[in-house]
Amino acid sequence: MDPSQKRSRGRPRAFSATPESTTIQALDRALHILKTLAASDGMSLTELAEASGQSPATVYRVLSTYEAHGMVEFQPAT
Repeated sequence: MDPSQKRSRGRPRAFSATPESTTIQALDRALHILKTLAASDGMSLTELAEASGQSPATVYRVLSTYEAHGMVEFQPAT
């Protein structure tokens, strides 16, 4: 790259300043699921899906990822 064409530091000009346009949707959903779970004493998959407004399939995939990182534990249904 020609040094005279070097991009300046900071946010690219194409980005807008609204929070919705600068977030990663998948990460935003996953964090919302984590916050919802953290505010409870434990929830079933269905309860968590309803409380977070996500599909059970999405919640399951997010929880499986959290479990792989040691952030949550699955407990058998009682």
